Amino acid sequence: MTWVLMMIGVASAGAESCAGDRSAEDISALVDQAEQSFGDFDVEGFGEALDEASLVLPCLAEPLPPALAARYHRAQGLRQFVAESEDRAARSFAAARTIEPEYSFPETLLPKGHAVRQLYVAVPLENGETETLPHPKEGELLLDGTAGDARPMSWPVILQHVDDAGAVQVTAYLYPEDALPPYEMKRPPIAALPFIKTRAQLGFSAGAIGGAVAAGALYGAAAAARGDFDAPHRDWSLGQFQGQQGKTNGLVVASGAVGVLAVGSGAMAVVSGRW
Repeated sequence: MTWVLMMIGVASAGAESCAGDRSAEDISALVDQAEQSFGDFDVEGFGEALDEASLVLPCLAEPLPPALAARYHRAQGLRQFVAESEDRAARSFAAARTIEPEYSFPETLLPKGHAVRQLYVAVPLENGETETLPHPKEGELLLDGTAGDARPMSWPVILQHVDDAGAVQVTAYLYPEDALPPYEMKRPPIAALPFIKTRAQLGFSAGAIGGAVAAGALYGAAAAARGDFDAPHRDWSLGQFQGQQGKTNGLVVASGAVGVLAVGSGAMAVVSGRW
């Protein structure tokens, strides 16, 4: 029998419209309904249950337990199988196996010899690739209900961002080709700058760069003032010439002083990087 299931893009719409007040129990009930419909050959009921689950998932207000994440992956695998997308089905099944490697479909859901049983173990887990995710500025990332930052890139994952208070900020079902949902990321550590070894060195380096820029600006202003002083001003009084000369000299002195400070900061940056 060939089953055809119309895939409806509801997950993104749900993420935009939900209030973030749904529970893991809501997901569990919908997966129960989908499994029951699948076992009863009720394609329409199966699709409706998973459509609703796709709407509820982005609205979760609590972390999804790993066991429920595995059930959700299996349900998505069944959905992809019904939609005749065996590659995606196998990848969703692989995601479930990483959480519950000993699981086997009951015969009440899948009879012996069913094609899904072979598809369920088609993707070898030992060949899975990962990608390190940026740490959030606050809280932590949960991947299939477990804290971590190694996103699977060979099968899908349920990603959640939980803040410091334990509130879920983001929930998304991601295939490897899907972009990360937006979340505020932590600034890179000093180690991300290979030439910076200490915080003191970072401060002195910033001071040296800032001082050099300021000294250059002051010297440029002094040059402009000198040019104005040298220009013919037949209407200037002696006091105006003396004032312009004093301004020029003051800018030159200030530029030199700031330049000395910049050089000193640069030297301290070099020294502080050695100890």
